Amino acid sequence: MKYMIHTHIKRLWYVQRFLIPSMIKQGIKEKNILIWLDNKNRGNLYSFLDSCKYIKENENQNEIMWHLQDDVVISNDFYLKTLEYVFDDGFTCGFVSKKYNNNYKDIIGISDLYHSWLSFLCIAIPNKYASEFYEWMLIHRYDENEFEYKKRYLSNKHDDFFFIHFMRDKHKDAFSFHLKPNIVNHIDYLIGGSINKPRDEIVDAYYWVDNGEIDSLKNELGFNSNIIMLGGDDNEEI
Repeated sequence: MKYMIHTHIKRLWYVQRFLIPSMIKQGIKEKNILIWLDNKNRGNLYSFLDSCKYIKENENQNEIMWHLQDDVVISNDFYLKTLEYVFDDGFTCGFVSKKYNNNYKDIIGISDLYHSWLSFLCIAIPNKYASEFYEWMLIHRYDENEFEYKKRYLSNKHDDFFFIHFMRDKHKDAFSFHLKPNIVNHIDYLIGGSINKPRDEIVDAYYWVDNGEIDSLKNELGFNSNIIMLGGDDNEEI
């Protein structure tokens, strides 16, 4: 099992000093952790597509990859759950937020593709799907006949929107699997807030059973208050 962390230079300090060590501590081998660094400022959607192209050209198409964003803390049973809940004919959602996907938050376990959580913060995708998604996007990215495809593509956002439309188009009999409790929580507010768009709210996990992970992270980061913005220096050597 491999894990790909999607990150930006501004968050690399957190990924290398905190997130990866927490994964290794649970038993994940360092060689199975891939850092996808957007060092060319490609942006949300384009960088994800670049990673799918890499998977198509370099990874075993019969395997499954967990994709994580760079602003999460993992649950204390993260590794075990990521080994258990993976499927060849579907994708696994490890996160649903209190703010988004609320219409479907009560759907636990297997779900059809029209009620998926779309949790790109933490999602397991078979490599064959990621590879096909890249090829599909090359065809549909400028398609003005599809609802908002061109506008959304040019905004360089909505990777989850395009992925679910790809799945509905090419793999309509597949499913999404929703994990409760969630196996990550969103902690961008602890490490500098959103990179792309500042916000004044916390968008955390709907189904989070806290076993001290948040407080432990706060202690490691070196502060105790509830909401403190902490960021790395762009020129800092890692």
